[in-house]
Amino acid sequence: MTPVAYDEVIDDAYSNDNTQLDFDTQIILQVKQGKSPVLIENYGTRWYANNIHKEYVSHFFQLVGNYSPFDLMSNRAVTDTIQREMQDYMTAYIERLSQQKEFPVTVNNIIVGKAKPNEDMKK
Repeated sequence: MTPVAYDEVIDDAYSNDNTQLDFDTQIILQVKQGKSPVLIENYGTRWYANNIHKEYVSHFFQLVGNYSPFDLMSNRAVTDTIQREMQDYMTAYIERLSQQKEFPVTVNNIIVGKAKPNEDMKK
């Protein structure tokens, strides 16, 4: 199976000082070979929207709140840390889903762009 990239635009994530920031992110997922029918049977055709999207966005918001706007906008080490933590978290989340019903998806990568000031905050 070919990996699929899901773009997640994160608007209005609050840094540790309540500054609103926007992010362009991407999660790259791959359905395990030959397991598409299992995924659809267990989680439906909207498996991403119903099971991954909200968990991804929610956890991303939590992580951003740990850092200053300066670090989020200019410190690549912080962005790299968020990427690793998101990948670890989403991999563990999918493993938890699989304990209920098999969720045959692998997290190949998560990409986080640097933070941008929220458009409303620039005015």
